Order: sequence, then structure tokens, then C-alpha cells
Amino acid sequence: MRVLLSCSFLLALGLQAESPEAAMAKIAAKSGLAQWETVEQIEYTFHVELPNKSVERSWQWRPKADAVVYSEGGEIIASYTRGEGADPKVDQKFINDLYWLAFPFVVAWDSSVRLERLEADAFTAGIEAAGAIRVVYPDGVGYTPGDVYEVYYDADCMMSHWVFRKGGNAVPNLVCTREEFEAFGPLVLATEHRSYPLGPFHLWFTNVKVTTATP
Repeated sequence: MRVLLSCSFLLALGLQAESPEAAMAKIAAKSGLAQWETVEQIEYTFHVELPNKSVERSWQWRPKADAVVYSEGGEIIASYTRGEGADPKVDQKFINDLYWLAFPFVVAWDSSVRLERLEADAFTAGIEAAGAIRVVYPDGVGYTPGDVYEVYYDADCMMSHWVFRKGGNAVPNLVCTREEFEAFGPLVLATEHRSYPLGPFHLWFTNVKVTTATP
């Protein structure tokens, strides 16, 4: 008996067989990592709806200078260069929101993280995906010491779901989707995130603009 396998299925098997480093590199590449050097400025407004509050804040970031402008309600709250002397309360908000917008890039830039392949029988909340990677942050480093993220991706190497485990908790703190991918200049970014499979959590981005260097 002949068994016909779809290209997507075969590709998924290949992705699962890859090292987590190779798979994460492909995810970052599909998001536009190779063109990141052309980015002069990225702007975006972060929104999140929680059961007891909603948050909206806007950012302008010039990555080459690592210069940040933080605004709320149309008024500038802080303008600073990241590094020593930056207000950690403001900078932590910046990093949080950047993680949501550009997680594949953040992981690619961070040599301190440990990447592990997550087997299909260990996928969280019944998520169906071509593959998954566990991203582990070391203790005592940065704003997220010991935190663990699970990155789920499809056969096209685009992130489909994201799981957050604060401090490596056995019970996940958040399980959500990554949806509505759009091209902004050379970058491909997800602009919608919702609780998975059900829940009130909703996070999204508006006013996204990527300015690149003039050729």
C-alpha cells in the first residue's frame, strides 16, 4: 500500500529533527533578521487588555544608538539611551514590549539563553505545531532571570504560539497565539496575541513603522 505524505508533513518532520539553534535561526531569518542592520528606527504602540486593567504605551527606538523615547497619551514620559543610568522601571517596560513585538530577534541577539527542543508529547495546552523550542534564561541575568518561554512554530518557520513560565514554573503563566503577521519594511511581525485556547487576554500593536537606511 502506498502512503502519500504531504509536503507540509514532511517539512514538519524535518523541522522537528533540527537542532533548536538551527530552528530558532530559521524563525529569526523568516522574520527578517538578515535585514535588521538596515533598520534605523522602529516605532510602535503596545496595547494589552487584562481582566482588571488596560495598558497603552508608545515607543520609538533607534537600535544603532540604543536610544528610546517612551510616550503615553501623546506625551513623552522618558527619553533615554539604554545602559547604565537608565531608569530600570522604564527600561523593563521597553524590554517587555519589545519581547512581544520582536521575540525571534531578541533571542537571536542574546548569547546567554539556552535553547532546548520540545518534543511533541510535551507540547502545552494541546498546541499543534510543526515544532517547538524551549528558551531558558539563566538565573541572575537581565530582567527575566530563570524565566522560560516556549516557542511554537509552523511549517513555514513562523511562530504560532508562545508560552511563558515565570521562573520556570511547571504551570504556565500565559499561553497565547501569535497572529496577524504583517510586513513592516524588511521585518515581518505579529501584531495580535490572544489567550489560547480561551481566555480574556488580548495584546496587540498599532502604529508600527520601520524606518530603514536610505540605499
